[in-house]
Amino acid sequence: MSGIPIRVPVTIATAILLMCGASTSAAVAAPAGRWPLPLDVAPPKVDTSFSFVTYDCGDQSPIRIAGEDSNITLYGSCGEVDVSGAANTVNLQTVAIINATGTGNHITWEKGPGGAVPQISNPNGSNTIAGPGGFQSGRG
Repeated sequence: MSGIPIRVPVTIATAILLMCGASTSAAVAAPAGRWPLPLDVAPPKVDTSFSFVTYDCGDQSPIRIAGEDSNITLYGSCGEVDVSGAANTVNLQTVAIINATGTGNHITWEKGPGGAVPQISNPNGSNTIAGPGGFQSGRG
């Protein structure tokens, strides 16, 4: 079996084939979902409905979220995030400013820049906004 190139990771099926003397020179792909793919940088406007999307904030600011009934997760450090859609679930890792002008959105955040609380605006009060300390309406 010498001279057979083996690339890691080796699946069980490939290992059995190699042990039986089969020859392969193709690379073996990683199993789906085993290693996370790099995240795409968020576009300036996330306009999606009835879907699940995950982005990295990158240097994009502001990021505008439109559409309805989607689950949107933004990793990394976001500057300003404007949520104008309806019935979305928006999860933010780090965010400086949250503007919630839509209706029925549920927005969660982990921290603001430097661990501070982000600036929150929810002028019509029809969105729920919560951080690590619990519910925050952020009217105004």
